[in-house]
Amino acid sequence: MKKNKLDAVNLLAEKEELKAETLLSATVPAASEEKKESSPLELEYKNMLQRLQAEFDNYRQRTNIEKSRLVDYGREEILTHLMEIYEQIEKATGLNVSAENLDQFLLGFKLIKQAIEKKFSSYEVERVATIGQPFNAFIHEAVSSLPVADESDDGKIIAEVSPGFMRKKMLLTAAKVVVGKKVESA
Repeated sequence: MKKNKLDAVNLLAEKEELKAETLLSATVPAASEEKKESSPLELEYKNMLQRLQAEFDNYRQRTNIEKSRLVDYGREEILTHLMEIYEQIEKATGLNVSAENLDQFLLGFKLIKQAIEKKFSSYEVERVATIGQPFNAFIHEAVSSLPVADESDDGKIIAEVSPGFMRKKMLLTAAKVVVGKKVESA
């Protein structure tokens, strides 16, 4: 009996969208056929199937709620880190900048940049390599091209307009770059 129950659960898990009504309608005789009395075994299987369908629907609802909670938790964690960095930027922009404290002001922004890079590192976010690399349309976005004299620079990135980032080999944002193009001599 337990083996039959496990088999039914596995069948329902594989075909998530399959409804109990569909299964039951296949076992109900057509109107033109002779109606016969259901045996106790058939009734037991029918009841078991209905219970399993209800259990599976409850399971699906619980997992959807859990997924939603996990996404919310991840967002809260990232927002907490962003708030820390925002506080640092707010302090830096609230300062009176003068020629005497300009170096300290710039040092403050360098420290903020380091804090952001540290957070990126903790989330395994890496910067996409650009300058001197061959152009790769999967991770780079060419915003312009410039003529180059050296043939070895043809198709290579010669400037970065904005950085790109990857996480675990998945592209988050493409790097915007300028690509060198060999000019033909006349």
